[in-house]
Amino acid sequence: MPTDTIKYAIDNFIEEKYVLYKQSEYELFENDEGGESLLIVNVEEESICVTNYDKKKKCSFIREDKKYGMKKCVDHFIIINKNGLWQLHMFEMKTTVGTQTWNNIKLKFRSSYLNICALCVFLGITIDETFAYTTYSKEKFDDIKNTANPSTMKAPLGFKPPQKAIDEWNEGKVTLNFGYSKTFDHIKIKMEKVDERLKSSLKI
Repeated sequence: MPTDTIKYAIDNFIEEKYVLYKQSEYELFENDEGGESLLIVNVEEESICVTNYDKKKKCSFIREDKKYGMKKCVDHFIIINKNGLWQLHMFEMKTTVGTQTWNNIKLKFRSSYLNICALCVFLGITIDETFAYTTYSKEKFDDIKNTANPSTMKAPLGFKPPQKAIDEWNEGKVTLNFGYSKTFDHIKIKMEKVDERLKSSLKI
């Protein structure tokens, strides 16, 4: 999609200051319960970024029932034009990741992916490839015996039983349920504490 068409969509269809466009560096910042996190992302190609996505408007027609997790949302995302194909990079920022946290993060990836695809319709672009990222400082996984509600580990009828959270976390893939299984590459980013803040950097 020509750049001038995307710029037209940003200027005419999207809420003012909702997206950042064509920047070479983005600061993804999050205040977590355990402290502050900052991920600096460098991008060479044409890009569209939405920071603090969890605090911005999304599609208003989705189900609000907590059991569906459709109101959950990742912290930030960047869409990059790689040789004419658009990549989506979703970022969720945590201090500690464990079994329940990971299951919650997966719901955020799922609902965010759908909302972002809807936004892309207005921008006139199509997502060709998706990557999911989780920043963290500590891992704290429990096995199914220690899970507060083991029934959450049961597979819906017609689906394979889910992997243990720690196995999926370590595999580098995340599989989401859209009524069918869809798998994205998942990259975990270990953050280091610098000046009382968790920090890291990434080039994509």
